[in-house]
Amino acid sequence: MTQFMIPLSAPFDEAPEAFMFCTPPVLAWLEKVGMEVPPKQNLSIRNTAEDGAMLSVSNIRAVDVRKSEPERMIRFHCPNAGLGDSVSLDVRLDFDLQAKVRDRETEEYKPFAFNLEPGEQGSIEINFKRDELYSYSGRMVADVLTGNSVETIELPLDGSGDGFNFVGTGEFTRLEMGPGDYRKKGLFKCTLYDRLKRWRDDKGVTNFDCSATQVRYIVASMS
Repeated sequence: MTQFMIPLSAPFDEAPEAFMFCTPPVLAWLEKVGMEVPPKQNLSIRNTAEDGAMLSVSNIRAVDVRKSEPERMIRFHCPNAGLGDSVSLDVRLDFDLQAKVRDRETEEYKPFAFNLEPGEQGSIEINFKRDELYSYSGRMVADVLTGNSVETIELPLDGSGDGFNFVGTGEFTRLEMGPGDYRKKGLFKCTLYDRLKRWRDDKGVTNFDCSATQVRYIVASMS
């Protein structure tokens, strides 16, 4: 899945029709009017050597993290297919900047290291977690060991070296907008979370068809 942060002034009347999913035309429109903020990053790492030492990737972490005040924007959620075979890591931008893997048996988090033989390739899924109240930006780096040499490299998120930029929407994040049914012209799918319950992970939600006018009104009326 991915999500976009779009301004209240976005021209929703120009949004392409969709059927519950973000089709390529919908994604193109979202990229034009908003900012993509994917909660997960899928990375492939390969040891390009034909022989020799094993390549070890460890201490994946966020650096140069900056925190700023939330903005009044609309969160647009795009469901899609996930990644198959990969190692899933969590990084908490609000209090723990090191990416860690969760032990399925003990539920404990542990530091992660990836060891690749020459020619071997592996996939990593990084889940960015945060309080969602504030905006966070920064870079993701990792330590790479080959033989006796250690180098810190920047991970190319979204295929680039621009790092990450999460727009926190504060109270406004309670409203989640998504693609609707093309048979209901001009309507989208919305989910409104109960703020108090959501922070306890006990999600009290209201799902409904919504128009752009309704969405703007709901977000504008939130404190």
